[in-house]
Amino acid sequence: CMFDFDQRLLLCNDAYASMYGLRPQDSRPGTTLRQILEHRVEIGSSPIGVDDYVESRLRAVSRGSPAWFAVDELRNGRVIAVTHRSLPDGGSVATHEDITTRKRAEDRIAYLAHHDVLTGLANRAYFHAVLDDAIAKLDEGADFSLLYLDLDHFKTVNDTLGHAVGDMLLEQFAQRLTTCLGPQEVAA
Repeated sequence: CMFDFDQRLLLCNDAYASMYGLRPQDSRPGTTLRQILEHRVEIGSSPIGVDDYVESRLRAVSRGSPAWFAVDELRNGRVIAVTHRSLPDGGSVATHEDITTRKRAEDRIAYLAHHDVLTGLANRAYFHAVLDDAIAKLDEGADFSLLYLDLDHFKTVNDTLGHAVGDMLLEQFAQRLTTCLGPQEVAA
């Protein structure tokens, strides 16, 4: 999309309008950036947790900084990467890219790097990181508790009833264990 010196829309493509759920009348040339942003707030196509989104974005655009970049997680669940560039005449051009799928994949990869796929519990590497952090905080006067549980004769369950039943047992154990956890507690 491209805006003039007065922050009025000069042009945008259909992808921009559909990405934000803009109606044809919301993406006509001459529409102000304020009107577009206010409409986006109304329909839930604005970032999460930004109470003064319209004003903060208008300030960012009017600063005249040559370029800036933002990744916005919208209230409707989409994630948009915005690259904004000021033009010599005082206008601006911005590209908006829907990176929702990529962001979800990155989040999933990060989750899988620290959690067991079957149970969803923290894996050994994550457990060691949490434990190392807790031990380091002992010097600051913090404390922690560690509870070690073992499923006796689990190999027998797998050998006699099969791995599918063993997996169900582990899943059920993990589910019951996690319901007992407080906000600062980790099961691994």
